[in-house]
Amino acid sequence: MSQRLQPIFSGQSICIIPAKLDAEHIERLTSIAEANGAVITRQPEIAQIIVTTIHAYKRLLRHVDVTDLNSKMIVTPEWITKSVTEKTQLPSGEYNPIKRKVVETRYTSPSTPATSASVTNATPELDDIKRCFTPSHLNNTTATVQTRGESDLRSRFAVHRLSPLVSPNQKLLLELGNIMRARWMDGDNRSALSYSRAISVLKAYRKVITSSNDVASLAGVGPKILKMVDEFIDSGMIEEAERVKRLRRTQALLLFSSVYSIGPTTARHLYDDIGLHSLSDLQDYANSLNTPQGEILRLALGIREDLNQKIPRNEVERIVEVVANELEAIQPGCMHTICGGYRRGKLESNDVDVVFTHPLKGTEKGLCKALVARLQAMGVVTSLLHTSSFSSNHDGPGSKRFSTSSRSGGLGGLDTALTVFRLPNSNMVKLEVMEGAEEDYGRSESIPQLVGPHRRLDIIFAPIDAYYTAVVGWTGSTQFERDLRLWANTKYVIISENMPHTEDYPDRGLRFDSSGILSLNDGRVVVAKSEHEVFRILGLDYIDPVWRNADL
Repeated sequence: MSQRLQPIFSGQSICIIPAKLDAEHIERLTSIAEANGAVITRQPEIAQIIVTTIHAYKRLLRHVDVTDLNSKMIVTPEWITKSVTEKTQLPSGEYNPIKRKVVETRYTSPSTPATSASVTNATPELDDIKRCFTPSHLNNTTATVQTRGESDLRSRFAVHRLSPLVSPNQKLLLELGNIMRARWMDGDNRSALSYSRAISVLKAYRKVITSSNDVASLAGVGPKILKMVDEFIDSGMIEEAERVKRLRRTQALLLFSSVYSIGPTTARHLYDDIGLHSLSDLQDYANSLNTPQGEILRLALGIREDLNQKIPRNEVERIVEVVANELEAIQPGCMHTICGGYRRGKLESNDVDVVFTHPLKGTEKGLCKALVARLQAMGVVTSLLHTSSFSSNHDGPGSKRFSTSSRSGGLGGLDTALTVFRLPNSNMVKLEVMEGAEEDYGRSESIPQLVGPHRRLDIIFAPIDAYYTAVVGWTGSTQFERDLRLWANTKYVIISENMPHTEDYPDRGLRFDSSGILSLNDGRVVVAKSEHEVFRILGLDYIDPVWRNADL
């Protein structure tokens, strides 16, 4: 199998000093760096690489602490563009704008915690925030320390708050989460959503809660939640959470929902209408079905234990490396971003979400189908669970496995393939592409030995104009994305300097989803050229992915 390195700046945090750079140049550098795996931060003290056009040492000290100048890689913007052109990270010496007092350094791999030297100038406040919000594996690597006022906790929208991976009040939130999940399973969606919103705002609270008075003014935290907060502080538990955990029906519904393809509605049908109470009952039921539904259910039951195992970060990276290598063989020059919980900093993920595109618009058409076929021919994609093709795929409505539909109105669409993947061994035979065959995307002389457990792998292809909205949409978390869509739809946002502000131009807001941003005023598609620009168009301050963990 052909070898391909991880994205050039994979997982590195880069700070671009805005002095002497115009907004367009900053946006362009941000776009290039993010497209090649970087995480952009505004905080020089936690960046691994600092980009600047300032050549005067004393002037740069106005923006960067002396400790950082002497311990971090300092480069000009040209270093980013040249590294991308050369497809490798170039030595910093030639691109160092300051020729004295700065030691040339290399970045710290995101898989290896950096030394404390990279944040020696962190203030006590920043240290406190990092201890509360950032797991140790993210300290000094990809996490950007951002601060917000407590007023943001009074907003109903998670997009206004910094939501950490782990809260100082995590045990309380887990108790509330047990109640929320029981409500979802019971079909009481309104109540479940109320709990979800309360959990979201409490998760962003940066101090240990010692009394319900601490959080009484926060958005979505009503009298019932406040009473539960006091109950937990007094006893270390919430009786309602313990009660729902003991319910046999709730236990059975949660068990059924642990099987791929079974959601709350189907779980209730299986329990209430068909009378299934256990996985054994479910297996017997699946065996009795001579339908596509039965086939999917039998498959899901067979690999349930594998799919319910968490996926370590290094395995996520290996899976994506295999997929990216094969895509490179089909179409060179594609770029990708690993999204989902991995991008939000989780040590372990439930599945792997990766968004692909190609810088040349239109080149992405048909690549999803070609890539999946190639991976199936190799044997590493063992099952194709679901596919969707929208405007970027032209198979037409007659296609059996890649159906064409549109759910985005005036927006384009994304090609997606929800698959089951197993890592191959390192000695697998390289896949050879068959010439002159439109449907045969590859063959191998032998099926590779599969060494990894079954993993859920979601492959998403976006046209370049929708790449950054796709990355935002697939990064999550669920509550963050829910509020992002709601905010865009209900809040008036200036999307153009030339937009008239008169009664003739109604205030209708925007529609956001992973396939793009649509103006509800005139049906225009608003193209974002970077992830930062997605937030700017929506009238929001940028939030780093590691602060978008608005769910448990």
